[in-house]
Amino acid sequence: MIRRAGLALLLVAGIAVGAEAPPWEKPDRLARDLFLENCSVCHELAKPKSSKIGPSLLRFRKLPPERARPFRVYVMTFIRSGTPKMPAFAGFLSEEQIRRLADYLLREK
Repeated sequence: MIRRAGLALLLVAGIAVGAEAPPWEKPDRLARDLFLENCSVCHELAKPKSSKIGPSLLRFRKLPPERARPFRVYVMTFIRSGTPKMPAFAGFLSEEQIRRLADYLLREK
């Protein structure tokens, strides 16, 4: 009896771990995962100084909201087209993913 209860508890815990995030958390989670998978290798988001290859992106989060809107297009262009030191992600990420990533970078903490 105790063995069955333990097995049932493990099954329920396994289902809970594999459950999807609630809809209100999903966009942030997807954007964060995009950043971690594609940008965090070269860029830091939480520290003002970066020891990585690329510059820290913390400054994007410090922008006042009225400046962040026009800057969003600039950030999306950088992600899409790249720079001499940064690869272009246009062929790798969809437009929706690029938009989410720019929104995530410009979001206030």
